[in-house]
Amino acid sequence: MALVDFIRKNCPGAMNVAFPPKAPSRDQVPNSSRTTVNHIPHVHARMDTISTLPSYADAAATSAAEYEDFDILAFTESWLNNSNQGDSVRLLNFCDPFRKDRGPHKSGGGVIVYVKDSINAVRRSDLELHDLEAVWIQLCLNGKKVLFGTFYIPPNSNNAVWANVEMSFDMALNDASIDYIVVTGDFNDNQLNKVNSKVSSLLTQFSLTQVIDEPTHFTEQSSSLLDIIVTNDVNSIVYSGVGSPLLDKTRFHCPVIGFLNSSKLQQKSSRRKIWLYDCGDYDKFRHELSLVDWDSFLLSQDVNEISTRITSAVINAAELSIPNKIITVRKSEPPWMNNIVRRLIRKKNRIHRKAKRYNNASTWTKFRRIRNDVTSLIRKTKDDFNDNLVSKLSNSNSTGRDWWNTVKQLTSIKSCRPGIPPLVKNDCLIFDDTEKANEFNNFFAAQANLDDFGIDLPNLNANNSIPQLSEITITENEVANILAIINPSKASGPDLVNPRLLKEASDILKRPLCKLFNISLETGNEHIHILSSNGRHKIRFQLGNTNGTIKYADYSTFGIGDENSKYILSLNGYSGTAGDSLLNVKNAGRAASQRFTTFDNDNDKHTLGNCAEIEKGGWWYNACDVADLNQLYDEIEWRYDMGQLTESMIMISKAT
Repeated sequence: MALVDFIRKNCPGAMNVAFPPKAPSRDQVPNSSRTTVNHIPHVHARMDTISTLPSYADAAATSAAEYEDFDILAFTESWLNNSNQGDSVRLLNFCDPFRKDRGPHKSGGGVIVYVKDSINAVRRSDLELHDLEAVWIQLCLNGKKVLFGTFYIPPNSNNAVWANVEMSFDMALNDASIDYIVVTGDFNDNQLNKVNSKVSSLLTQFSLTQVIDEPTHFTEQSSSLLDIIVTNDVNSIVYSGVGSPLLDKTRFHCPVIGFLNSSKLQQKSSRRKIWLYDCGDYDKFRHELSLVDWDSFLLSQDVNEISTRITSAVINAAELSIPNKIITVRKSEPPWMNNIVRRLIRKKNRIHRKAKRYNNASTWTKFRRIRNDVTSLIRKTKDDFNDNLVSKLSNSNSTGRDWWNTVKQLTSIKSCRPGIPPLVKNDCLIFDDTEKANEFNNFFAAQANLDDFGIDLPNLNANNSIPQLSEITITENEVANILAIINPSKASGPDLVNPRLLKEASDILKRPLCKLFNISLETGNEHIHILSSNGRHKIRFQLGNTNGTIKYADYSTFGIGDENSKYILSLNGYSGTAGDSLLNVKNAGRAASQRFTTFDNDNDKHTLGNCAEIEKGGWWYNACDVADLNQLYDEIEWRYDMGQLTESMIMISKAT
């Protein structure tokens, strides 16, 4: 990465900064993950140093490519006005920019700041004076509140302007809720010659520290330090330095870089395999599958084992017959970025280090040449990407969905915003994607937590002709018919088996898939075990009897053991209107703590036979029961206090 190379080799003072680890080897394809790093990098640059580019959008995109790993991009001399709105000023992976334009009747000037959408940032307009080109942003970093200010002070500004700067600083530093402040920008006040320096007076007055010590502005005859980074807590900045200029100009400003001492969650690049299904040899694919010993696969009665074996067989056959490759996914990059651009940026940074080290004319000339090549390549790559999108629009073979996706990508009708911004809960910020998902799940689940105790349940008029799952049998022809009409353009599922693979090999796969589906229907207890083993659960039995009465029985604790325990039933905490026929009954009928009995697996305590055969259905029999919802229709009962039943419904939910 350009940032890692630049800092490690050109900025030895930052070697204590923890960078993301190297990408895994090509034979490893891990899931995308996030890691914690202990810095928030930011950069300030003058937009007019890249103003030779065709548009503001191109200039901003070039800067974003150069500093792709930075979390805060602060630009002065933005030269924007009210005509620059919407997607023309947005950057991928950043929140909508915070900006202060000079005004519709004044050219030049202006400030614009971008903050990654993974960081909580709010505008502090109360610190910005009307005639001052400045933007203040409040950041929340690991529980600390930080003020980040970006200023542009025009050359030869009068005392009134500097008085406004002083007042803005004073208001920021007197905010008792703030832990520390960081200010950057172009102050047009040379810090290499501090005689009559306005900035030096501010530093002394407010006990601030300016951390940049190299020239940032260069002309034909001179160099000066005009672009600065200021803070009231030197420990808050773990590194600061001056970057290379972005364009070859006779007079130019260099970007200034700083790392805030705060940890963050950073998205690591991940590697995944992609398949070229349109180039596949499907005759070979079917041949490879025909060599699989499906008979040995299907001896098992374990749903998970059969599913895993079928998936492995399909993927292995696809590996041999369909072209595939492993790619690196970098979610934080613009869609037009490629390895050629990355390599040239890294090469430019290496030459810049040599130029600074040897400081001779030939090396600087070489650096300026490759710097211009980088800018031209970025512009060309972006144009080629957009041209390719345009060509897709004219492709008559595109589906309606593909066409509209291309239009949105080309016109930015919908901004690309990967991920969800940080969530606030109990004054704490949540950054981790899994924690965000859990918070959303808990919130929406809580909306359905209704207090229905003592409420009369409606008559559901159950259709008694509907068979139970265990009574349903799926045939091979039914599986083949479904595979024949499957949509091959749909995305792969979690098992990575593409629908096209299933469709192409339907005649071979119909048998193992039929076996898998039927066993899945027959072994319902295994699924209930998996469901109930994930946290605490409760269960409700909703029952209707021959008198037309509908009542319920709730148990506040419910669970089913695994296959090794014979799916033992755990129950506790009865409440309801139907009576308790499972827990607090005589030992001979108590279902709680009993193992499940079926026709071919007798686990009950009845000494004269198998209760499943006697009662005509599987259940958690003792010897045998006082409640059984799996008997023949006219024999199901709930003895205490419903008697013979005409309908029943079992509902399982998470316990609060």
